[in-house]
Amino acid sequence: MKFQRKYKEPWLAILFSLILPGAGHLFTASYKKATLYLFSYVIYLISSFYVILNEHIRITGFFYIGILFLWIFWVFVIIDSYNVAKIHNIGCSINPQKKKSIMTLSIILMLFILLFGDEMIYQKRLIKSNILEGYRIASDTMSPTLIINDRFFVKKYAYSNSLPERGDIVAFKKNKAPKKVFVKRIIGLPNEALEIKNNKIYIDGKILQTPTKRYQNKYYNAGEFGKEGESIYIPSGEYYVMGDNSQISRDSRYFGTISRDQILGKAYKIYWPISRSKLLQRK
Repeated sequence: MKFQRKYKEPWLAILFSLILPGAGHLFTASYKKATLYLFSYVIYLISSFYVILNEHIRITGFFYIGILFLWIFWVFVIIDSYNVAKIHNIGCSINPQKKKSIMTLSIILMLFILLFGDEMIYQKRLIKSNILEGYRIASDTMSPTLIINDRFFVKKYAYSNSLPERGDIVAFKKNKAPKKVFVKRIIGLPNEALEIKNNKIYIDGKILQTPTKRYQNKYYNAGEFGKEGESIYIPSGEYYVMGDNSQISRDSRYFGTISRDQILGKAYKIYWPISRSKLLQRK
């Protein structure tokens, strides 16, 4: 006994492939191709997220070549899903009016996803809020570590199970400017006494020793909370932050300490431009 194959609208195959590589082939019952394409896509995503989230791996040109290949791969999968659906429909019969209605609906849905899909993806907002987000530096207050137009990742969950440490570069919001994101380096920790003297940082009366001599920053007395000859006590749960280019930076010397709740996450690698790509480690 022969079963007549059901008609599969090629435009619907394209629509499903736009949503997820392999979904269009699953729709047309091409299970081997669907498995291959979906598996390849998942492997790419896992590999990309591993590179992005790993604090010890620098973003290189190969990463962007991979993105280019992903787009080429996705276009190929979309075209192939259309062709597979056309081949599948050979010998199938369908009412012309029904076929026209299905095709029209498919095109409308496809255009809707292309135009408004970005706003519909809740996962994108979820990732930015809880996992990571990319930022662009707009000033030289963190120079030479971060310079104007550097784009870098901030790990939002960095302090979920640990506390910020001295030398971490953090993104945070000030209470007086809740819509603006600032980026500075943590210099003072909770319950410490900090003083700027002779262009150096003193913690509890002892000069701050940095783990590396990569940057020999000069720290200048300035602002209400960085006056010469005055020691600033950092309350419990608060952090004293400064820009690496302290001569022009508006930081804790001016607006005081920031609380743990104000910290959005830890900046850990520059991803663009490629020539500036590097890891942002503690000093």
